[in-house]
Amino acid sequence: AFVGAGQQDLAYIDEDIRISDGANGAARYLMEPSPLAKLLQLAEIDASDSVLDVGCGSGYSAALLSRLARSVVALESDPALAETARSTLSSLGCQNVTVITGPLPQGHAAKAP
Repeated sequence: AFVGAGQQDLAYIDEDIRISDGANGAARYLMEPSPLAKLLQLAEIDASDSVLDVGCGSGYSAALLSRLARSVVALESDPALAETARSTLSSLGCQNVTVITGPLPQGHAAKAP
């Protein structure tokens, strides 16, 4: 669900996967699973936390975060990837995730804690 057609076999290897050439020419990648899992573990996110996922790509990290946190704002600058994330997260029932399309460096002040 988080990788493009023809990339499903790559989804289970421990490598970054290119998921987009990027709306502004900057390629986007799905982070390899082991380091992402370690980062999430080290963050010690609990059920009362609100999380900003900057550069959510196709929504994989937001899906994981949705199971840990109270709410997730998933920010993505690439409109096509943001739409993919919205659709995929909705189909997975991740109701506590809001996907926002916008520039990554500014974050999303409207949903800031």
